[in-house]
Amino acid sequence: MALSVSGKEETLKQETAAAFIHLLEIYLPDQVDPERVCDNVEAITHNGDVFSPLGFEVKLSEEAKDTLPSATLDINNVSREIAQLLILTNPFQPITCNLILISSLELDEVQNRQTFYLKNAVINREKVRCQISYNDT
Repeated sequence: MALSVSGKEETLKQETAAAFIHLLEIYLPDQVDPERVCDNVEAITHNGDVFSPLGFEVKLSEEAKDTLPSATLDINNVSREIAQLLILTNPFQPITCNLILISSLELDEVQNRQTFYLKNAVINREKVRCQISYNDT
């Protein structure tokens, strides 16, 4: 994952107070505003938008020659909020998501931003697991 210049500088410091925080915007076909969550214990305001705390993890796949990178997104399902939204969404319409990396020292500066499509959601009591990829097919 590529970082901004300031992000690279923070990772090279021997000591830093910075922590990297992932923000996730999920654009559901029938909603005007995206669902916004962060992998933090408290809400984060980024560029005027509030991202609610919700545990999630993105696991990037190993890049293979001649293939597009893909990843798995695991979202904590204790509150059932994201699961309910996905269940009510038309499975034939693509769901777009933005994964944004920010620094805790500069909440409005984007270190990295990637757009993915959610696919193949598997929902259980503990988590929602989706495959995410760069293309919507």
